[in-house]
Amino acid sequence: MLILIVEDDPLIALDLETILIDGGHFVQGPVSSMERAIRSMEQLDAPDLALVDINLIGGGTGLDVARELKARWNVHSLFVTAQKHEARANQDAALGYLAKPFTPSNILTGVRLCQKLLCGRQIPLSSIPSGLELFRLHL
Repeated sequence: MLILIVEDDPLIALDLETILIDGGHFVQGPVSSMERAIRSMEQLDAPDLALVDINLIGGGTGLDVARELKARWNVHSLFVTAQKHEARANQDAALGYLAKPFTPSNILTGVRLCQKLLCGRQIPLSSIPSGLELFRLHL
């Protein structure tokens, strides 16, 4: 999968990038703001999925990014955040959220389950690890 990383903490962004590449995925970004995410989308191929932090620097939030990606390019997002209440209150903006701090296994499992959702497959509750919440088990 081609995955856009929207994360303003450089260490977390690098960690996500390394995990995804080691897991066999292609990475777009990372980008640290809404402006950079939109610019990336306008200049590059649309990703299959975006991993989006809710709290971003430089104007706009991850909620805004996720909604814009979906509305303009039909790109779904998975929030990677410590803001679980904010994520749950904005379920329309993403497929779900993965809690920080995360493990490499949880990132790769979250991406794999999102990929299944995007392919129209249902997700059994038993396959969802602790720290990952999917807002819909089928699209």
